[in-house]
Amino acid sequence: MTTPVGTLSIVITADGAAAESLLATLESVAAARLPSTEIICVVAASDPHAAIASRMPDDVHVRVVTTDADATRSHSRRRGLRATSGAYIAFLVAGDLLSDPTALARARASVTPSPDGPAADVVVFDRPARNEKTSASARRSPRAVRRSPDAILGTFASDVDGPHVRSRLLLRSSILRDIDRRLGDIDAFEDTVVMLLAAAAGASFVLAPSAAAAFERRGESAAGAAHPDAVRNATRAVSAAVAIEPVVSESARHSPNPEPLLLGYEGIRERAIGDALEGAAGLPEPQGAKALDDLRMIVSEADIVAAAARSARVLAFVASRTAPVPLGSRPVRSVLLTTNIVTTGGVSGVLLTQARFLIDAGHRVTVVAHRAGSDESALPPGAAFEQITGATKAERMRKWMEVCRRHEIDLVIDHRVLYSRDWHEYALVSTGAGIPTIGWIHNFAARPTYNGNDLHTLLAAYLPVLARLIVLSPLDVAFWKLRGIDRTSYLPNPPSPLLLSSAGSGRPRLAPAGRRLELVWWGRLEEHTKKVTALVDVASSLKRSGVDFRLRIVGPDWTDMSASTLRDLVSKRSLDGMVEITGPLHGQELLDAVDSSDLFVNTSIIEGYPLTLSEAQARGLPVAMYDLPWLALLEANDGVLTVPQGDADALAAAIADLASDPNAYEAASRASIAAAQRAVSHDFATLYAQLVRGALPESFSPAPTREDAERLLRLLLFFAENATFVPARVPSRRGGRRATGRANGRGTSWAARLESRLTPLGHDLVTVFPWARPAARRVKNALLRR
Repeated sequence: MTTPVGTLSIVITADGAAAESLLATLESVAAARLPSTEIICVVAASDPHAAIASRMPDDVHVRVVTTDADATRSHSRRRGLRATSGAYIAFLVAGDLLSDPTALARARASVTPSPDGPAADVVVFDRPARNEKTSASARRSPRAVRRSPDAILGTFASDVDGPHVRSRLLLRSSILRDIDRRLGDIDAFEDTVVMLLAAAAGASFVLAPSAAAAFERRGESAAGAAHPDAVRNATRAVSAAVAIEPVVSESARHSPNPEPLLLGYEGIRERAIGDALEGAAGLPEPQGAKALDDLRMIVSEADIVAAAARSARVLAFVASRTAPVPLGSRPVRSVLLTTNIVTTGGVSGVLLTQARFLIDAGHRVTVVAHRAGSDESALPPGAAFEQITGATKAERMRKWMEVCRRHEIDLVIDHRVLYSRDWHEYALVSTGAGIPTIGWIHNFAARPTYNGNDLHTLLAAYLPVLARLIVLSPLDVAFWKLRGIDRTSYLPNPPSPLLLSSAGSGRPRLAPAGRRLELVWWGRLEEHTKKVTALVDVASSLKRSGVDFRLRIVGPDWTDMSASTLRDLVSKRSLDGMVEITGPLHGQELLDAVDSSDLFVNTSIIEGYPLTLSEAQARGLPVAMYDLPWLALLEANDGVLTVPQGDADALAAAIADLASDPNAYEAASRASIAAAQRAVSHDFATLYAQLVRGALPESFSPAPTREDAERLLRLLLFFAENATFVPARVPSRRGGRRATGRANGRGTSWAARLESRLTPLGHDLVTVFPWARPAARRVKNALLRR
């Protein structure tokens, strides 16, 4: 039988608990009948708890150590530590119960030397994970499991709910006294801090047998994490984690392998902040807001958002208490433009054009990408470039704030709003730091409806933190205002380089009489929104009508379509020689293809601002397309012919009719040139200057009308019925991500889930326009019939 090593000291801190809780803990420890054990109870000098010791049995000696009435748990523990004489020390809190009377004795035995190694410095009493129950056989198991310091540090770093993080400890007193000395005046003597510093010092660890059943807790935990005392303690733990950073840094400097220590410290810090936020989010107002304000006095907004992002409920709590920073509240000298990646696409084109205008206006501009692979050569002269990197969310958030500080950012313009799931986290960080954020949406508001995802829910929750939302059309403004986003304006899209170089140089085209009709389309070969296979449908209809034509489809492969797939489709339809898939063309090659064409064909189902339409019109080409009625560029644009969505025969007929009527064709060509000139005539320099000052004219933010609501309801119904469901992604058992199928775990159909996501949109519309209720009901019924 193993012989216990030395005297055991048990230090119990009252922590303002009720007398009954302290008495229950004392009785629980006394019932264990541990030999060579001293019990030290730390209470406030004026606290009546001190009299509790006299109620203990005569053979149980309890020594009372007094401290100040406002002493923290950390201070009380250190007072108790300095009064001990044991070789090993365990810290308890009033309310802890030793539910297994033999656990401490067996834990103390586990630190003795054994064939597996020398005496351990630390014994970890694991608390059970949430909803975990320990079997009777596990509780009877006498075996202790040894762990290296790096393994313990790895637990902090990798397991958000790791089993070794929330624990009671039995520690060698010499280790504790050294930590006490190293902390100096830092009030941070908490379990996790002590465990971290012990591991940093190279202490050896064992996990105590049956430790998961060793302790129960009354009082604080019973009240739940939202109990005010629990939240205050959690906030103190954050202060402790922040305070020990210099001590951790010093240890890391002297360590041959500092990474586990630094990652472990980051884990402790983020977890402590997350615990405090969880508690604050559960408090009633105004206590919740006060707790969040207290936390904001301790750590940065980047730390708060990174920790809050672990929970949608907590992140929403932080967002609801983050007021937008008004535009014009500070001079704007330095602007940050952010996107996922800088490429040759439409979003990047808008961003880079904005960068040029802002630089010309005297602003410093920093372009920030969130993914690797950007084409930095595309940046205008004078623009700085940064890449957000970091293995963890906290690291990326801090990198973001570092970029904002280093470049002295006064305003953020975020182009990722419709294309990422974390844009709002960065907006919260910037807003919390006093930097306003403008969100830029590059597609029609019904895009999430068409995608069949839950993005509208996220947008409705977090768009209110923006200083201003910029969209592409008055109808988009109406949609977002009906959703409660009042700070919404529309602005015309800036011209592309091709449009700028072509506007004013295009000449009216002559009708293609007596020769083959040349049609062209260019863009990326995307099926989801651009419906490039519909171009082949139009070509088939033209062939059936006997039209002599050639259609060139120009563009690079995309994720859901390739040139080879399109060529196969062309061959199956017997359209070889009539439809040519060229692949991507650039520069003069593209211009030659455009200038040798008679008409641009567009079959997109949804777009925000298809630049190719204006670019084609600038070269004098009329446009034939499926209707996209929200597009601002279609207003008073007689160079564009539109037909109902998906009607290939109607589009082919419109093309044939225009090509066969020289007067109509040449009038459309002249109208195209005029429309392209209007597209480049906007004073973008003035518009952007007004935007960053918060002085855009009210004409760019019209109020919704009854006609707007009618059009939006029709469009929502159309996109709901044509939705391409994008499965939600859920965490896998291993903590990664996996896609669900067409139904979730409860067997709910995708249409029913989409209906549930559309319902809030319909409610917003009928609240403002009650007469729209029958049309809204049609949307819901159409979905449920799917």
